Amino acid sequence: MTEEEKIALIKKYEKLIYKLTSKFYGISKEELFQSGVIGLIKAQNNFIDDGKSKFSTYAYPYIFGEMYELANSVRPIKLNKDILRLF
Repeated sequence: MTEEEKIALIKKYEKLIYKLTSKFYGISKEELFQSGVIGLIKAQNNFIDDGKSKFSTYAYPYIFGEMYELANSVRPIKLNKDILRLF
């Protein structure tokens, strides 16, 4: 994948990545966006177009997963999901 193709891919799915950044707190949107781009590129590298599913549906867990890993790695205290939801 060339740099131009990567840039076009990022621009195409930029809104999806920014939408997912709103699900996290305590981390800057820019850092979350960068990790979302990493997830997007990983999804592109693993995607096989069989005509049955859209790429955005396939990429969603990759993007969210990268952001989730970032969010968990920067917390000094590890808490479970129920307590984080209350916060």
